[in-house]
Amino acid sequence: MLGNRLTIAGLIFLLPAIVGVVFVITAFIFGLRAAVMVTGLLALLFAFLWFVLPLRFRGEDGET
Repeated sequence: MLGNRLTIAGLIFLLPAIVGVVFVITAFIFGLRAAVMVTGLLALLFAFLWFVLPLRFRGEDGET
């Protein structure tokens, strides 16, 4: 239980770090408009894959 909570906390900090790096690189190469679009979509994708999708497949009693 504690390991699961620590993993979720780590992912919460990892998400903006990855998105921030992608934003800086994309803005440098393609410009601000493309960077905002790409990082917005990437943030939504990561949030869906890391948080929303696992909640959908969670068991009835809260266990996987």
